[in-house]
Amino acid sequence: THTEQHKGEAKQTPRGHCGAFHPNDKVAYVVDLGLDKVLVFDLNRDTGAAAQKEPIALPAGTGPRHIHVTPAGDWAFVNGELN
Repeated sequence: THTEQHKGEAKQTPRGHCGAFHPNDKVAYVVDLGLDKVLVFDLNRDTGAAAQKEPIALPAGTGPRHIHVTPAGDWAFVNGELN
């Protein structure tokens, strides 16, 4: 089990809402409504470690709420709650 606390800038409150795994089981995605970002983590299944990669920034005010990764792993769809 791995726990990760999201960190925000001055006026942002991190609020992770939904996560999805890439079909290769080596990457996890977490949408964060408060940060307007998709956080990306490299997973090490042997150790249980998760290393955060560069997040994917979404337009300000998007409020990402859900994410779906296609079975082939070539697309991900993000649903914004606020726009």
